[in-house]
Amino acid sequence: MFLVRNPYTSHKYLCGALQSSIILLEWVEQMQKFMLIKQVILSMDSYVCVPFVTKHIDFPLPCPLMMLEMLVVPEQEYPLVCVSVSKGTDFNQVVRFETVNPNSTSSWFTETDTPQSDVVHVTQLERDTILVCLDRCIKIVNLQGRLKSSRKLSSELTFDFQIESIDVHHLYINSQGPPDITMRYTRLVFSVPIENE
Repeated sequence: MFLVRNPYTSHKYLCGALQSSIILLEWVEQMQKFMLIKQVILSMDSYVCVPFVTKHIDFPLPCPLMMLEMLVVPEQEYPLVCVSVSKGTDFNQVVRFETVNPNSTSSWFTETDTPQSDVVHVTQLERDTILVCLDRCIKIVNLQGRLKSSRKLSSELTFDFQIESIDVHHLYINSQGPPDITMRYTRLVFSVPIENE
C-alpha cells in the first residue's frame, strides 16, 4: 500500500496491489475513511477496471510486481500508478514510467517493448521532479523521464557500491513574520549491503 497527497487538490489517495487487482482509494474527510474509487482487475491476458469503467486491455503487468508508486500529475484528477520503469525510448529520455492511468477512459496502461530496469526506488520529490534510484545510480528526472537540469541539484549521481534501498525524508521549516519563509530540505538515507570478510 502506498499513500500520496495531491498538492493541487489536497485529496489523499491510497494505492495497493492485491493478488488479482490494483486498487485506488480516496480519503473522504466527512466519513473519516478511504473509499474505493478505481480498481483494475487482473486476469490471464486482460484487465477489467471497475466500478466506473470496464476495460479489457492486453498489457501484462510485471511479474513479480516489484514497484507500486503513485505520480501526481497537475492536470489529472487521480495520480498515475507506476508499476515499473524501463529504459527511455525517445530522444533524451533516460527512463520511461510504465503507468496505470485511472483518469483515462480509453487507455489505462502505457506500453513499451523495452525491458524493465533494475529500479530500487521511485519517489516524486516535487511537481515535475522524480527521483529514480537504480542499482548504482540515482537519476533526477521529470514526468517524461528526461534528466532535470538545475544549477542547485545534480541530475545524476553514480556510486561504486550497490544501493539496496533508499528512504527520502522531507523537512519543512516555516518562518513566520515579515516575510514568511518556507524552506524545504530533502535528506536521502541509503541502505547498502555489508560484505563479510
